[in-house]
Amino acid sequence: MGIDKANVRVVIHWAPSNSLAVYYQEAGRAGRDNHRSYYRIYYSNAERQFMEHCFRGDSNRIKAKKGLNDDAKDIQIKALQTGFEKMIEYCEKVECRHKMMASFFNESDLKKCFKNCDFCRTPEKVSQQANALKTQRQESLYSRNQRQNGEAHCGKRKKKRNILDSRMEKEEAARLKTAVQDEFERRRKACELANGGATRKRREAIVRTIIQVLDDNSSQAGNQQKAADIEYNSCYLQSKTLSSYNHKAAQVVYYFYLILGYVQCSAKLLFCRSALVYLHY
Repeated sequence: MGIDKANVRVVIHWAPSNSLAVYYQEAGRAGRDNHRSYYRIYYSNAERQFMEHCFRGDSNRIKAKKGLNDDAKDIQIKALQTGFEKMIEYCEKVECRHKMMASFFNESDLKKCFKNCDFCRTPEKVSQQANALKTQRQESLYSRNQRQNGEAHCGKRKKKRNILDSRMEKEEAARLKTAVQDEFERRRKACELANGGATRKRREAIVRTIIQVLDDNSSQAGNQQKAADIEYNSCYLQSKTLSSYNHKAAQVVYYFYLILGYVQCSAKLLFCRSALVYLHY
């Protein structure tokens, strides 16, 4: 618990510990200054079922350990089972709690506390609570057996129903998979059109058009990288919609022809505008 205080007055367990030794250590945090202190534990059949579940899980983990022989595994599982059973006995047995705790540590000569534990103070109430727990557990077990017997009688009908349910589940899974794929495709296209409004195919076509303009009007090397930089900085980053991207691209091509003195070359300009119109559609 990590508590190093001598004046702890109350320790409350909302659920039982895994073993009685652990519970003894945790409850012993109270009253280390030799003054009267209290500890309480809350217990029910649901808590017992949870403890049984934890015990089975811990046992399976010990069995699955590598590097341990069977004898060492058996010793660990036996110690785990002893602590679990003693914790259950401490919570359910109608007897002095102090005497049961002392008996766990092989101190059989200890007498009852007579006034400190709940059993010694109110034995009748503790007996009623223990009987109620036992009755509730038996009723729960009977109801579970009835359900299992009922399921056995309608096994064939349930098997057919399970086959039908399995088929419907597969069809629903296929439909859901298709819907998810369509949604991802829609989002992918929306993401591509979100910044600059241009898909990769369209941007590549614009870059090729700019490369052709540079190749026609310049003998310098590295036109491909220049065209990519021009498209990215002057068209893609400056646009937020598809129409604005196409407009920026047309301006870039037109200005290149204008700056390089080829405005009169109407055939080339017409070709570039036609390419951009084609890309737009």
